[in-house]
Amino acid sequence: MYEDLKGELPITTEFKLYSGSGNPQLAQEIADILGVELSGLKLEKFANGELYARFEESVRGDDVFVIQSMAGQNVNDLLMELLIIIDAAKRLSDYLGCSLAIAHKGRPKHNMAEVMAVIGDIEGKTCIINDDMIDTGGTLIGSINELKKMGAGDIYVCATHGIFSRNAVQRLEEAPIAECVVTNAIAEPDANKPGGKVKTISIANEFAECIYNVFMSRPVSGIFGGNSTI
Repeated sequence: MYEDLKGELPITTEFKLYSGSGNPQLAQEIADILGVELSGLKLEKFANGELYARFEESVRGDDVFVIQSMAGQNVNDLLMELLIIIDAAKRLSDYLGCSLAIAHKGRPKHNMAEVMAVIGDIEGKTCIINDDMIDTGGTLIGSINELKKMGAGDIYVCATHGIFSRNAVQRLEEAPIAECVVTNAIAEPDANKPGGKVKTISIANEFAECIYNVFMSRPVSGIFGGNSTI
């Protein structure tokens, strides 16, 4: 199969230019000189002032340039906007090659969260909800219900830490999801039951390999999908 790789690679890279809200006039002047269009980037704010950036066209494999001036009375906001734009662009090169939806939540009081809205086109699609941890599961259940209201297909949940306080496991078992998978970083005796939706996977191999590579002075990023030499 390697013979096929010897010829010229059919790779085409596009040049795309986008503008933040700092100085759109300057960005437009640059675009005019280069003969390209400024389009495909949606910038909004949530009701609480949080910034939201979404590329409305594919930038996978393209050279992306963002024009952003950081001056005036809202330098911090402009810097954060630029970082969010960069993050949005990077989230489009990820391994799954999937579109992204965002669940916006608010906290009416301490230790309580509620889902305010879900942004994204998820109708009829298989959805994967990923989080760092699941505690009571309140926000998660709210997100699941919102996705179902919007016509989502099968819903899968994954998280690093399954804290599962109160009756979180029972709520997930009763929720309209296909499966909930967490690591065994926190032991969960109620997981992996026959016919159950809540399951755990072991991270022992990753930790063991990481320890071994550090001891042998080898890179560890490759264990987690990175390509760093440290």
